[in-house]
Amino acid sequence: MKWNVLYLFWLLAVLGLFWIYRHITAMSMSHFFGSTEAEEMKLRSDIDAYIAEIRVIPGQEVKAGDTILIFHLPERERKKSELMQAMDYTGKDEEIRIKILEEEKKALVAEYNVKIQELKTRLDEINNSKDVQDALKKSLAPGHSAGKPSLLEIESDGLKEMIAQLQSEKNKRIASLDHQISQKAQSSHSTLNLSRTELDYLKGQDAQLYLRSQVDGFASELKLRVGDYIRSGTDLMEIIPLRPSKVKGFLPESSEVDPVVGTKVQLSSLARGSVSDTGVIRYVYPNITELPVRLRKIPELRSWGRELYISLDAGNPFLIGEKLRIDLLN
Repeated sequence: MKWNVLYLFWLLAVLGLFWIYRHITAMSMSHFFGSTEAEEMKLRSDIDAYIAEIRVIPGQEVKAGDTILIFHLPERERKKSELMQAMDYTGKDEEIRIKILEEEKKALVAEYNVKIQELKTRLDEINNSKDVQDALKKSLAPGHSAGKPSLLEIESDGLKEMIAQLQSEKNKRIASLDHQISQKAQSSHSTLNLSRTELDYLKGQDAQLYLRSQVDGFASELKLRVGDYIRSGTDLMEIIPLRPSKVKGFLPESSEVDPVVGTKVQLSSLARGSVSDTGVIRYVYPNITELPVRLRKIPELRSWGRELYISLDAGNPFLIGEKLRIDLLN
């Protein structure tokens, strides 16, 4: 009787082990486990600069876009100041030079106008005298034909020629001054444009002076002080995200599923049954490694599988380090 019981016991044990194996196999084909992870955001400077201001303290919560550090570049500030001073000097200097030329033009016009007006006045007097003389000749000698030009006519023609010459000379000198004024204006405009372009470029680079957080999270310790000089590429601080960014999972080697990169999966919290979300498989390692105890379906049994990573949306509901059940979606 004892032997029969022993045989029965062994039979039940074998059946139990077989059932456990089949159950594990079936479970491996339907789902597996993983835990959430967060990649700390390392903040680095893109330039060699001095720290001008630190706006956070270790452990402070920050939002994406918050300013963490402000840098100072004395050389860049000096260059900007020099450019602004040069632009101000150039503008004022050229403005003075143009005003001088414009005043010279006004004086020139006034001078020629006086000379021309004097000649025109004399011409009017001669023409009046000539008209009187012609009228007198007609009254004394009716029908007398015109002979040689009189002295008045000769003088009148000479005055007209002088007026024309002065007007031509005036126009030429005015044109020369207008050209100089135009050249000065163009030169000033070109110089100012070059300085303004360089200044705008430097101001555009000022964005590098502000180091901002890329994610919501908590600031780690910063072993620097205001006034310290730092090199480009130096790690300055880490921002620990509020939410995980990925899931590290292990697909048991007994699973016949061959997940493809880009496949969507259903993620469910094991500790908080109502919390779930979806993710996308981003990488599947080809080698087999031993599963961590926490991610084994039966912790007491050593098991192996393939490691894979699943990306999460920024607004996912999970906690960092939370254990999740992973189900492949058809």
